[in-house]
Amino acid sequence: MTRTAGAQIGCQRPSRFWGLGCPKIFHEAEDTLDVIASITGVDALLLECNHDVQMLQNGPYPPRLQERVGGNYGHLSNDQAARILAQIDHGRLQHLVIGHVSEKNNSPDLARRTLAGVCESLDARLSVLEQGNVSGWFCMNPD
Repeated sequence: MTRTAGAQIGCQRPSRFWGLGCPKIFHEAEDTLDVIASITGVDALLLECNHDVQMLQNGPYPPRLQERVGGNYGHLSNDQAARILAQIDHGRLQHLVIGHVSEKNNSPDLARRTLAGVCESLDARLSVLEQGNVSGWFCMNPD
């Protein structure tokens, strides 16, 4: 499936003990509601924070690539990810992982601050995946 294939959900892994949500690309209202419903109350969530809108607009990408990245079927911005996070129940959330952070149109610190701004208690549960580095293990605590 190509990046511009339309609305997608990466995965959702519910089980008796834990749930993992990885929403990927969606921009249409009905898809957004389905995604919100599927990831609310999960124990771990991987959210794409690809770009900061201002950095994308003022960055090195040509206009056509800016439109693709920031368009309806592009990547999630920090602000879009924060809006998703604000709509879900994150009371059970043990790990909030930020992924696919652009090296040219974002920074790990900016993505982290944007999502942590949704709820102060999220900051301690937040990790940022870095390109070219392997993350550590994320341990899940059963109910």
